[in-house]
Amino acid sequence: MAPEMPEGVPAPPPGMFAPSEVEPPSVDDVHEISPVNDDGGVEIDAFEFDIPEIPESTSVMEVEDDGEDDDGMNLDLDLPEIEGLGLDSDFDERNTANDEESFERVIAGASLRTLEEIDAIEGDKFIGELIEEHTLIIAEDGVVAYSGLDGILRLTNPSTTDLIWDVDANLVNAERTNLQQFTEGEHIAYMRTMEPGDVHDVAYEADLSKVLDINERLVVGTDAPPESMSIPVSVGDVPFTVHISVTNVSEHSIKHVILERPIPGGMEITSSEGCEIEGGVLSWTSEAGFAPGDSHNIEFEGTLRLEEAESIPQGNLIARWASDAAVSGARFDVLDAQCRIRSAVDVDEGLRPNVWECSVAFDNRSSFVVDVVRVHVAVEGEDEPMFNIEDLDKDILPGETWSTEIVTIESEGQPMTDYEVTYTALPRASYVSEGKVNLHRPVLTAIEGRISKTYSNEILRTFQPQDIIQTITVENNGTATIDHLVIEDTIPGVFDLPEITLWSYTMDGEPCAPSATIVSRPAPTEGPWVGKGDTEGPGNIVTLDLGSDMPLGLGPGSSLVIEVSLHAPDPDRANNVIEAPATASLRAVKGGPVAERYLDKDTTIRCMHKRRRLRSTKEVMPVMDDHHFEVEINITNRSDCPLENLHIHDTLPEGVVVTSPDVKSISEVGNDPETELGEGGVQHLTWNVPRIEMEETVVVKFIIDVPDEVEFKISDARKMSAVTGGVEVLDGDEDFVEHSVEEIVIDTGDPEMDVALEAVRDQVENKEWGSESLEDELPDFTTLSQDAVASAMDGQMTEFKSSEEEEAEEVVEDDDETEGVVEDDDETEEVVEDDDETEEVVEDDDETEEVVEDDETEDVVEEGEETTEEVVEKEDRPIPRHSRHVLNEVAEEHALDPDVLLIHAIDFDFDNNGYLNRKELKAAAEDLAAEKKDEEHKACPICDAHNDIDAKECNDCGHFFTD
Repeated sequence: MAPEMPEGVPAPPPGMFAPSEVEPPSVDDVHEISPVNDDGGVEIDAFEFDIPEIPESTSVMEVEDDGEDDDGMNLDLDLPEIEGLGLDSDFDERNTANDEESFERVIAGASLRTLEEIDAIEGDKFIGELIEEHTLIIAEDGVVAYSGLDGILRLTNPSTTDLIWDVDANLVNAERTNLQQFTEGEHIAYMRTMEPGDVHDVAYEADLSKVLDINERLVVGTDAPPESMSIPVSVGDVPFTVHISVTNVSEHSIKHVILERPIPGGMEITSSEGCEIEGGVLSWTSEAGFAPGDSHNIEFEGTLRLEEAESIPQGNLIARWASDAAVSGARFDVLDAQCRIRSAVDVDEGLRPNVWECSVAFDNRSSFVVDVVRVHVAVEGEDEPMFNIEDLDKDILPGETWSTEIVTIESEGQPMTDYEVTYTALPRASYVSEGKVNLHRPVLTAIEGRISKTYSNEILRTFQPQDIIQTITVENNGTATIDHLVIEDTIPGVFDLPEITLWSYTMDGEPCAPSATIVSRPAPTEGPWVGKGDTEGPGNIVTLDLGSDMPLGLGPGSSLVIEVSLHAPDPDRANNVIEAPATASLRAVKGGPVAERYLDKDTTIRCMHKRRRLRSTKEVMPVMDDHHFEVEINITNRSDCPLENLHIHDTLPEGVVVTSPDVKSISEVGNDPETELGEGGVQHLTWNVPRIEMEETVVVKFIIDVPDEVEFKISDARKMSAVTGGVEVLDGDEDFVEHSVEEIVIDTGDPEMDVALEAVRDQVENKEWGSESLEDELPDFTTLSQDAVASAMDGQMTEFKSSEEEEAEEVVEDDDETEGVVEDDDETEEVVEDDDETEEVVEDDDETEEVVEDDETEDVVEEGEETTEEVVEKEDRPIPRHSRHVLNEVAEEHALDPDVLLIHAIDFDFDNNGYLNRKELKAAAEDLAAEKKDEEHKACPICDAHNDIDAKECNDCGHFFTD
């Protein structure tokens, strides 16, 4: 607690302790040195002050001992608040409490000289220092993460023998510091005494953002945008450039700027003018100082190589600097202290009466250099002072005595003088600032990814328009965010070019709408992407540019899924395997280095047709008595692939009861059938088979219970069951059958029933084969009713003929030759069969059907208004299947006879599938028309011009035909 203020003692400045009860020097403490001089004169006002001992506790600038030597400087010290050097936090309270107190100090006010001048003078100087250290941390994004300035106000008595007192230190421009301020921007420090060798420190802080500003820009890639800082993986050496700018943004000059930048692994420097590289660190040192606003640029180049998808830490760029100023802006305005010096006014009587010789003498008895600031001596009664010296231009060195010039005055009696001398130990004010800039560098990220492409169905069924979904997935397996993605996707010619609106996007399972530009161009005419069918072109290459206008934002670990619906209007079986490649160009920023990625697995699609063959048998036999019958239905899949969603149908007369149903199948099939009642009470039974494997037989057994009142014939139960549905499972694992056709093989165990059903099948298949079929005009063979089958057994084939187009056909084949089929103009076919003979259908491996009849079988005769008979032999090959409707249209278009065209078209089954489609029939018609034209004309042997067959003279050259 501050002691009470004694009367007569000046009040301390605000915020300081009052001095202890120590009497100031008085006349009792003055020793007369030489009352009478050698000349008999009297020395007046010659005083030497004995400074009383003042306890250290009276210092108004007390610093508690914290264990650190006074010799050194520790900027990290948490120094306690010094009385008289308070911080801003206490300024208001202390200043308010002392507003009305008077404060008067003796301030010499010596001019502060340069260090060069001060240090050139021998002797001790009173030292005042401002020492500051600035720390700046800049984050990766260029934002200041931390900025702090720690400072020390240090006062030093360097003498080893002399103390100093009345120590004053005034700071101006200290607004940025947290030192207590008594007037605007001014801080006052005062100490009563400082012992020899004393060092007193006052720590402070300042609000200062930047002194030296550092910016670094690393650009990866050639002609890349400034934000390009990502490296493609496994693409070899990638060029980079680094630009560093250093700018002095303070109000003071700085010097000794040193930059140090670590070189990370994978980085090779190829050009670094003005820089040095040692120990994996690139350094740069300024050759000149930085005036306020000055800027310097450093640039170096090299290459980067990255083999794994890992980021490369760059480390931090460190810059150090120094300054001969306090960068906070604070500076000393007053720095002075009193020391041991003798001053006297000598008044000597001259040789003449009433003439007095006056002078002022100084005797420096301390180790300090003394700076005399003011000498003022006035004689009572005189208006003008005898001596009035301001800022003596001579310093009084330690142990030196100095006197002013003698001034002569006239006075009756010894003159009385008013004497005032102001001096100080020569002050040495110095400033030093150091700084460190820590620029955090972002990591260099890796561009890596994977692209995959799939189809919802890898196999297209030929001759059928189909829609499938194409899915492209791009995975970001690197550490960089992919903001620009370009995909080159091949759409094979088997598909129509999809509309732009059909493309959809999802990122990490969520729908998204990236900035997308979609363009297409024809694919090359050669290469694996070319459609191999006769009806397909080479296809198209679609370019999807994602993120061109707005960054895509595909972060590390994320995936982008792109889907589009593709339509195949008429897949051609000649397209056995079509490759559909795709590539992805990954960039972290548009215009930056690119990582090209290709499909890990080739994406292909196949066009094929599987044979669909089912064998169906049904047995009915009585059990126990004539009221119970056991029914067993066997369905065997002899197709080239499994079938799904198969339905087995059976019908029973009204009144009979089905008991004990049992179904054996690899897939799970319920034993109880679905039952519906039809017209006349007929019961329709249905078993749904989810899947039937290749060569699998599904067995359905049940017991029929016939009540007495029900009229039942066993032939009613023997009516053949029907099989519907059955979707081919085209998984592509089965061997591709080059000449496979869709066919159902019937084997009921009853030869007569097989022949009848096969005849019905032939009629239906000949109508509905091919993509040109008119489905609304054709019956569905797989849904023939039991009545239809029974009618077929009875030979009533005309019941299944088309109401609009009735055809009768009889095929006569023997071991030696095959006769052609002749049809009349009304397209009416008549089947003439011997009642005693039975037709037999034989199917060989080449899927050629032949109807074999014995020698007593009658030939096929067709009658009409004009009877035409033509026997065609073409390497013993049968007439291929065809659509009569399409045949008639093509024949009519080319003005040809349908039967003649059909015979001629045997050689135009280009795909050898045993079926003549519209394209093949057109080719045959054009060829036949050309031959017919050639027959109606003859060529001139001279000019090759065509002339009518009966022409005598060539129309062009006038040649006369001899024939």
